[in-house]
Amino acid sequence: MKPSIYYIKLMIFILLNTSLLLSCSRQDIKPPDNPEERGILLELDSTKFPVVKKDTVVKSVYDILYQLDGLQFYIKAYDNLVLQSYGKGKNLLLEPIAPDDDSQLFYFKFSPPSSDNPYMLYSVKENTAIGVGAYAKSPDQYFPFTQRSGRPSSFGFSWIPVLNPERTAYYLDSRDVSGTVVIDGKPKPFNYSIRAEYGRLFMGKRDFIQYLNFVFVPNEEFILESIQLDTTGGKITNSRITRIDYGLRVNTRSTEFRENVLLRDTLKSEFSIQETFDGISFKKNKNVELETDLPRVSSSAGMNSFGKKEKIKMNYGPKPYRTIVTTYPMEIVIPAYSWFSYDLWIVQHTVELKYKAVYRGVKSGKSINVSGVYSGYDFSNPYLEVYTRPNKTN
Repeated sequence: MKPSIYYIKLMIFILLNTSLLLSCSRQDIKPPDNPEERGILLELDSTKFPVVKKDTVVKSVYDILYQLDGLQFYIKAYDNLVLQSYGKGKNLLLEPIAPDDDSQLFYFKFSPPSSDNPYMLYSVKENTAIGVGAYAKSPDQYFPFTQRSGRPSSFGFSWIPVLNPERTAYYLDSRDVSGTVVIDGKPKPFNYSIRAEYGRLFMGKRDFIQYLNFVFVPNEEFILESIQLDTTGGKITNSRITRIDYGLRVNTRSTEFRENVLLRDTLKSEFSIQETFDGISFKKNKNVELETDLPRVSSSAGMNSFGKKEKIKMNYGPKPYRTIVTTYPMEIVIPAYSWFSYDLWIVQHTVELKYKAVYRGVKSGKSINVSGVYSGYDFSNPYLEVYTRPNKTN
């Protein structure tokens, strides 16, 4: 029985379609050239934005951040979330921090504060600038993104990190992309800032409800290299007497006993450091011992003040401390058949001093300066009390 013409045509159609599908599966399909169809953000046209006077770069903030020159860092927001690049032309996202993931690492390129682009931010993985862009179909909605090409760009790629009032983190404002709001009937310009909503980053006006603070976290370990304590603005907040040594001797002889001894006591005095990192956070190597000059407290006529400096060793670790060694000469005189006891007292002062430290990167050798407040103890004016009494058993 011969197959029908309909059946033959059906088989030919199926074979042709199967061949076409197999052919397509064996070759790479070129993505469309339309950036919007590929989810690509486009650079902004400067002519569509008002010409406004750019904010003056705060020199003190610039000096702080310039310490990051040559360093790769994470840009941390909150809850261990950091900025991450998802490829050229793509919107930045917030993701949990992943050690040594170069898509989460960035670096600054600095120009003089008086230039148009004092801060340029770059992706380590893409090696292209981070800027503000928009989709072709939504030109009035702006997003932080990774530049598609490595060519030098100007508009939309200049940032101005603004240190928050607590001096703990930064707002990342665009120095180029600005808008206008009406306040009390008057237009007021503002710089677009990186914000987040439902996990997505976008650019908008910074307000008290929706904004992001960022901390720069260098991708390396730092070792404490030097410290400096300053009495300018220092305080002696409390002074009290404390006993550091005591003892008892008995003379069972019928003659007086005399001896000269040197009392030597070692005090382990813990201290704390409240450091101000100005929006830069980093991993510190612990258990470091350093020598520094400590202003000593002196007491005279009931008045306490800071006196000359003395070199001391300070141990930094989970519980930082310093060791104080005190010596005091004592003459022991014990009558026959008597007891002798002594108490060595010292004045303990609670002090607060301004603190400056230099940390140096293990890999890069770059240094970061940190300021803060040292809170600890100092000691002065040791004095001895002795007592003798007859031994009643004799």
